[in-house]
Amino acid sequence: QECVNNDNMNMNIKIQVTATEYGDGNDIAKRYYDGNVPNMRSSISSLCQMEVIKEVICGLNARVLGQTSADLCPCQKWNKVDKCWDPSSPFWNSESGPENVIDTYFDLIVFNFPHSEQAGRATKLVRALFKQLRICIDTGRLPGNVVLEMRLRVIESNPNLKKNIRSFYNHEEAAIESGFELIGCWPSDLTRWENLGYRHMWTKKNATCRDIGLNCNVWRWRSAKRDT
Repeated sequence: QECVNNDNMNMNIKIQVTATEYGDGNDIAKRYYDGNVPNMRSSISSLCQMEVIKEVICGLNARVLGQTSADLCPCQKWNKVDKCWDPSSPFWNSESGPENVIDTYFDLIVFNFPHSEQAGRATKLVRALFKQLRICIDTGRLPGNVVLEMRLRVIESNPNLKKNIRSFYNHEEAAIESGFELIGCWPSDLTRWENLGYRHMWTKKNATCRDIGLNCNVWRWRSAKRDT
């Protein structure tokens, strides 16, 4: 998961990134640092020194972004001073205004390869992501012009290659159902990311994933205009 925010869509304005992860701190250490917590702390601390990084957050479940109960979508935020994860706290700032509007303006929400540990559940996950963002827009937590971006595996037409996809995403149907319209779709841009040092890793082990960059597309949607 990744939430990208900017105070204005004007490209002259400095971009700020809020990087999020579904797993907790222990999951991150096991998944990306072979269980080495000091290495994780050092790496995240270095990441946070980049001017573009506003916050690093773990334990954020996108399935409850629109939650309206008292805890308002719990998560843990990286403490840049103490170099550790803070205790759990609401993702949305309930003190910033009516309808629990967060004090940060997000204009781009990025979900890279949404997936589930259970085969066949990716469709439900993608549907839930659209639904939760719709709730956040309708309640004022996200602006009406927020853009949703997803990187999704290409569904192979060759039956012998379909095993590389755990399920059909049904993302186009999910978008329409929650009132989003397609902005565009284009081939993978992961080669460009890799040139900047990005490596796509397996979910449960610290190992490079198979040629995923060659078999994915980038999709972008925005909230569809409604009849008045």
